[in-house]
Amino acid sequence: MLTKKLKLNSSKSKFFFVIIKDSKFLVLDIPSYKKMYISISPFVSISKKKEYLILKLKKKNKIEDFEKYVDFFSRWLKNVEKPFKKQLVLKGLGFKADMSEDKKKLELKLGFSSVISVPIPTHEVKVNVNKNTLSLEGFDPVAVGNFATKIKSLKFPDTYKGKGFWYKNEVKVLKEIKKT
Repeated sequence: MLTKKLKLNSSKSKFFFVIIKDSKFLVLDIPSYKKMYISISPFVSISKKKEYLILKLKKKNKIEDFEKYVDFFSRWLKNVEKPFKKQLVLKGLGFKADMSEDKKKLELKLGFSSVISVPIPTHEVKVNVNKNTLSLEGFDPVAVGNFATKIKSLKFPDTYKGKGFWYKNEVKVLKEIKKT
């Protein structure tokens, strides 16, 4: 029987696995985030011993599929252990970003007549505001990317002066200001 051991970095991450016998799903419970489920192939059995996850092959004729599954599973584990991050920079005189008192809304002053208040999906994305830099972080890259796009769509960078939201290290060529 073919067996592979995958080491869990329990010192860095604070999550645990729930393994139910004869189950088709592995439950990953991460504090400050929703539960994640990963499907277990019918030809693989999973057990946990101390800081290792042990994957065993049930059927001998599925060796190639087992190798692919172990490769996929190890890559998935590495991605789950560290959160996905995006940073937005707000450029422009008088533009400000702040958190509300209850830290459930992002308050943005973008040169409009009123303050724009954007609700933060607290189960999926953590937001930190440092001066005019927004750090978005979460374990679901789709949720982080969607929230970053939603914020950026409120004030796209101006083509002449560059005022608005920029991704950190984003490069755009600005148009030359017309001279009369």
